Amino acid sequence: MTLVLDWRSTRPIPAFASPEPLTAGEQIVTRQHYETLQEVFDDAYCGLAAQGFVKSTQKLFAIGSDEYLHASCAYRGVDGRRCAIGHCIPDDLYTGKMEGASVGTSASGFIEAFEVFARLFGLISINDIRRLQDMHDGASSPGSMKDRLADFAQEHGLTIPSIEGAA
Repeated sequence: MTLVLDWRSTRPIPAFASPEPLTAGEQIVTRQHYETLQEVFDDAYCGLAAQGFVKSTQKLFAIGSDEYLHASCAYRGVDGRRCAIGHCIPDDLYTGKMEGASVGTSASGFIEAFEVFARLFGLISINDIRRLQDMHDGASSPGSMKDRLADFAQEHGLTIPSIEGAA
């Protein structure tokens, strides 16, 4: 399938789709469940490509102060960016409580995130989903992220989606 980068969105859309007009920063996410790792990879890769393979982060501050600690990877980050798995989470299922909950985390504080991940990814190996998340989180640059995603695709026998308008 060929995907087209839509200038009105940070999310690529299938070339045959005819989306409703979007406002800046609005996302097109239609899947409520994934059947294959290839589907997850396609959405993650295309979403990351649309944002130039720039990492999605949030600034973390010390509790009760304005002291900036560091930037942390985020499902929904600054400037409308999303991480690899963040591109797979529809807006109606996302909640800020998910931030900090890594895929596969089952701690009681992350029940809401765990339920969303279980619903979205079903029988797909959670270890594969976590590794895909790590391709984003562990990247040191946009080029590094793209290379890591290519390695992930090769390791799992996946096809990198063809994207029109991508550099």
